[in-house]
Amino acid sequence: MTDPSPPFAVRISPPELRDSLVDALVAGDCLCARLRDDTVLVVHRDAADKDEARVELGFFLRAWVALHAHAQTEFV
Repeated sequence: MTDPSPPFAVRISPPELRDSLVDALVAGDCLCARLRDDTVLVVHRDAADKDEARVELGFFLRAWVALHAHAQTEFV
């Protein structure tokens, strides 16, 4: 197993959906930690490097938002 990618901070709106997003990320084998009510720290454990992690997390977040009509996410 390689070293994990660096953590990325992700802000979610509305913050009430944070736990749903964290559950989905954990199911996708990411590590997550709450920073604030609307922000989580995410580590993509299977990414080869920072660039791969950011691209794959970006795809994941867009797909998750597509399933949650009023949700928005952004890297911060």
